[in-house]
Amino acid sequence: MKKLLTVVCIFVLYFPVFSQSTVPFTIEVQEFPRVNAPSLQSYSVGRFGNYWLLIGGRTNGMHSFPNTPAGGFPALYSNSRFYVYDPTTDSVWSRSIFTDLSLSTAAQFRSTNMQSIQEGNTMYLIGGYGKDSSGALVTLDSFVTFPKLSAINVSGMINAIKTNSTVAPFIRQITDTMFAVTGGELKRMNSSYYLVVGQKFTGKYSFPPVYVQQYTNCIKKFDMTDNGTTINISNVSYMYDSANLHRRDLNVAAQITNPAGTHGITIFGGVFNAEELPFLNPVYITESSATVDPTFQQRYSQYSCPVLPVYDSVRNNMTNIFFGGISLYNYDTVSHQSVIDTSCGGPCVPFIRDITAITKFSNGTSKDSVLPIRFPQNRMLGAEARFITEESLPTYSNRVVKLASITGRTFAGYIYGGIEAFTANPLVQIIRKSFKGSGNGSIASHSLFKIYITPSTVGINPIGNFVPGDYSLYQNYPNPFNPVTKIKFEIPSSQFVNIKVYDALGKEIENLVNENLKAGSYEVEFNGSRYASGIYYYKMFTDKYQEVRKMMLVK
Repeated sequence: MKKLLTVVCIFVLYFPVFSQSTVPFTIEVQEFPRVNAPSLQSYSVGRFGNYWLLIGGRTNGMHSFPNTPAGGFPALYSNSRFYVYDPTTDSVWSRSIFTDLSLSTAAQFRSTNMQSIQEGNTMYLIGGYGKDSSGALVTLDSFVTFPKLSAINVSGMINAIKTNSTVAPFIRQITDTMFAVTGGELKRMNSSYYLVVGQKFTGKYSFPPVYVQQYTNCIKKFDMTDNGTTINISNVSYMYDSANLHRRDLNVAAQITNPAGTHGITIFGGVFNAEELPFLNPVYITESSATVDPTFQQRYSQYSCPVLPVYDSVRNNMTNIFFGGISLYNYDTVSHQSVIDTSCGGPCVPFIRDITAITKFSNGTSKDSVLPIRFPQNRMLGAEARFITEESLPTYSNRVVKLASITGRTFAGYIYGGIEAFTANPLVQIIRKSFKGSGNGSIASHSLFKIYITPSTVGINPIGNFVPGDYSLYQNYPNPFNPVTKIKFEIPSSQFVNIKVYDALGKEIENLVNENLKAGSYEVEFNGSRYASGIYYYKMFTDKYQEVRKMMLVK
């Protein structure tokens, strides 16, 4: 759920941004035309073989605000079916959540923004916000955050839905107030589970408010044992921070923190801070602590969107790719700047088309960048969609991609569903122009995209162990060249280095180096096989040094 901004100051901020990725791989987004996939956003997904089990979420666009007292999130658009979908054959099966279950059991399964995780063949669902029709939890006209944890036998449930059989034997539930959370994330790190931030929302989401909103302001850590019959929760503890963990509707990603494969979790974004703007500082979670990073501010994709975490064990860099979504900043392709949209009368948080990366380097610093790709047709997608990882993709046990184990162009997985916006700020339009129906300016998407990852073939190679006394950018060799040449450079201290290649008209064509490097002498390779014969330029940037040299490609 996204709250309407009430900031009255008007300003526009511009920041320069790299137009290429800071990471040693490329990402491709390929639309995968399907007809029968359900239109869903804010759903939960389990997987067994080629089949996806889709539970909960909504079938309309963003929020919907009919006249009070009807409120937003009308129950009409709650997904009240269990879906099984096979993307390879575009086949779909479904069953009503009320066919086999009591009202008190079924109610959670049509809620939005549940926290979920799949462990083997069991999918765990926690909380979620929606209408409770059972009479058991009725307060403020039955809209609640469910205090439930449900365990789903994924393969059994998929088979039951496909054969039109009862799903009841494949569902177990327990109730505990600690599970009354929506808009957070559920992750596992080593042997413990982490229910990360979120809120308890009770009542109808409307203006003026007729609801009670309680942020958890914490990370709930617990252990869980499940013998297939009984679920036991133990060793519950809380990490509280009312200032920095006052977040919901965000991205929480599993991480690898060093070449030894140590697990971590990072919080990215979330809404809203004291100024009613998205949070920009990441929070790094270990087994015993949650630490805010005051040195880095995330410009893009602070709202829930698909995230692909990739660890480069060679450089000890952790990169997260964010696919579209809702963002404080967006990338202006004319000025090549990061900008804040002020069309709503103050800082807006619009839907964006950008696909971006945040890289945390081996020295602990972080940097974000805009990738030179977008969703097809520049569509505004990603918000409340899911990244469904390809099972054969090389990953660590927490599903972080092992970049060093990938060779060549590799299928990484699918992006499915979410909200598709047709205007950058549909919520503002709904409120200001009194559009009272559902889906004005946005819809629940049924689109599928295939995502491919390709490691870069160009490497940055250190030369020797000495520390240079000054900066240097050497003439490439050989020169002229056909088609490969090498560029040597030196830096006297650890810092961020950028080396770009331009054609004779000054258009950037390659970004050879774009990362933090230690003091030393380095060599990088440029392959001109894709380019025509002619004059090219390469330029080195650091905070304290810039230099340009000319080279000639002769074929």
